[in-house]
Formats: sequence, C-alpha cells, structure tokens
Amino acid sequence: FLIFADEIQTGVGRTAYFYYFQKDGYQPDGFATAEGLGGGLPLGAFIVSEKLANVFTLGDHGTTYGGNPLACATGLATVNHISTDAFLNHVKGTGQFFLEELQSFATRYPETIVEARGYGLMLGLEVKEKAGQMMFEAARQGLLINIAGGNTLRFVPPLIIEKIHVTEAMEKLDRTFQKVFG
Repeated sequence: FLIFADEIQTGVGRTAYFYYFQKDGYQPDGFATAEGLGGGLPLGAFIVSEKLANVFTLGDHGTTYGGNPLACATGLATVNHISTDAFLNHVKGTGQFFLEELQSFATRYPETIVEARGYGLMLGLEVKEKAGQMMFEAARQGLLINIAGGNTLRFVPPLIIEKIHVTEAMEKLDRTFQKVFG
C-alpha cells in the first residue's frame, strides 16, 4: 500500500514543522503542497518518492499555468527562508504562546468554550454555539478568523506574527466574546 499526505494547508511551516508529517518522523510516498509554498503567489506541487517518480513520464502531468517562472522563483525564496531552524523555531514559540493564551482564555468561558487546540500557527478554539456570530463580530473588532468543522474558530495568522500581535488578538477576541455573549 501507499501513503499520501495532504500538506496543502499544514505544510511550509504552518505547524512549526516544514511539513507536518515530519512531526512523527515518517516519509509518505507522496504529498500535496500549496498555499504557503508560493509566498503569496499561486503555486502547488505533488511530490512523490523516487520509486513513484518513475511512473510519470515527461508531459503526462501538469497544469495550464504550471511552472510560472515568477511563482517558482518566489516559491524557492519562500522555501529557503521558511525552512531555516530559526524561522521554524519562531513559529513554534509564537504558536505555543498563542495556544497557551487560547487555553487560558478558555478557562474564563467554560460555559461557552469546549477546548483550544492546534500546532504551530494553525490553531482552533471550539465553541459550543454562535461560531458564525463570533466570526462576524471578530471582524468588526479587527480580528480576521474563520470557522472550521462547524463550531471551531480557526486562527491561521501570518507566520511572521509576533507575541505582541497575539496579545492584541486576544484582546479583540475578549471584546468579541463580550459582545456576542454579553
């Protein structure tokens, strides 16, 4: 059997590992990567092991706009920057700080919050109700979040976020809770 990983959202440093599968020390036979790969430009890739690479022949795979030189150059610069230990350690430290702030926040609203969870800078705060209202009120407060899985407020800030920005986000989140839940 073969193992494939979906690293489209979790890859390129988002979880404090360059690719999330590295957390558990395994190497998939192939994986998809995108979103963070292009440094803001559209870029994606499906990467396979050497034994699977032999299945492909030149020209039988690709996309209409695949291989755009600007996107590829930007992707290379992105990979070179994000793959450094210093950058990944920044994501890990800031992500841990953000998660601890969310966990502490959750203890203040036990009747509303189920749990805070996540890795690196891909975090979630599961609420019992009113996730949609929370998302819209957070935007009014200047905090951009979205919803995942129905009732989970999803936090995926830029990887360059600093602790001061996390503190500001938590203040906006608190104002959001006050407005929605009174």
